Amino acid sequence: MMSLTRQSERREHFYTLANLRHLIGIEVRHGSLPSWKTKGVVDFPTLFGLEHLKHYVGEITFFQRLPSIIETQLRSEGPTGNENDFSAHPSNPLCLGLTVTRNLLRSRLRSGVGQNTCDEVEAPLLLKKCEVLRGESPDETQKTQHEVESISQTLSVGLLEHIHTSFLDASEDNHSTQTGQARSTNYDMVNVRSTVQGIVALQKRFYATKDKDEHRALEEDITGKILWFCWCGVSSEVDQRLPEVLNHVRRKLDSMPRPSARKGPSSMASQPIPDYDPRRSFRAIAGIIQKTPRADQDDRMAHLQRIMRDAGAGVSRHELWLTARAAEQATRRRVLRDDDDPIVDTPGTGSSTGPEAPSASIAHQAPDTGTKTLRFGLSTLQPADEKS
Repeated sequence: MMSLTRQSERREHFYTLANLRHLIGIEVRHGSLPSWKTKGVVDFPTLFGLEHLKHYVGEITFFQRLPSIIETQLRSEGPTGNENDFSAHPSNPLCLGLTVTRNLLRSRLRSGVGQNTCDEVEAPLLLKKCEVLRGESPDETQKTQHEVESISQTLSVGLLEHIHTSFLDASEDNHSTQTGQARSTNYDMVNVRSTVQGIVALQKRFYATKDKDEHRALEEDITGKILWFCWCGVSSEVDQRLPEVLNHVRRKLDSMPRPSARKGPSSMASQPIPDYDPRRSFRAIAGIIQKTPRADQDDRMAHLQRIMRDAGAGVSRHELWLTARAAEQATRRRVLRDDDDPIVDTPGTGSSTGPEAPSASIAHQAPDTGTKTLRFGLSTLQPADEKS
């Protein structure tokens, strides 16, 4: 079971990281800012497996740059009208994408964060891995398998296929990787400002309502939108960095001297192995990623994965809850109207208890059953692991 307190903490970690507390009024509700900020910095990179991803795509700086990304957008983008713009796009299958990518790159240039060269930041871990795997090291192979399994237990599991394809392309001189072009992101364009305003509006609604079922529905929507926002940011940065990192490492591998084999007397100079491929380590990594079984996610991570994907697909648990509540209220009003309009026997039709005229108590059973069904429907809006 995932407690509401734990989800609430996770959301407030995000508000601290994104510097949104002043918009939601969390300062009055909770303790010191440094405590929340420290927890938040640890929590989100772990949820997305950045510690393991950096061995393949370099350092992901999205969470360090998040405050400047949001501050820049809230300040620079024009008014969006309705503060619920984010939730006004339920048909959008994917909510951020190209706009987020553009904003990430803008912020990257303005802030100076993450501008270290590949030599200084991104490449060393991957370059070292490639150098070791050139010799087909069993230890490094096992270590790589463990890293892939760890990534598969995080919210970044969806990136593994993209990483696998990129390494395979890099080993075969694929043009898109060679020229440093990122894969085409298929996200619909929604600006950061409306996204943040939508999250803030839902959070304020959460604070305003006292209904526990509505709390649960809002809890999922808010957390899901936050995670989807972060997923798009991390994914967009991977799209941009991975081709650069692979090209850099490939150039390094190509410039390395080939292993030599001695022929004849020991005094003769060694000769390079003619058929040696310096990029065999790229194929080795791609093969390990492909063959390593994806580890089962625990209940907590599976739940977060589900609500994140629901947010990306435009599924709102709160909207479903509102629809179910409206239907339940309509049923109750219909029952009350029926109670105020008693059944009267018509002369010549026989007793009201006959088969052609059911009693009032029987006539009301269908609406009552419907009400029970709707109430059950409301309870099922919460995930299975939260019903307890």
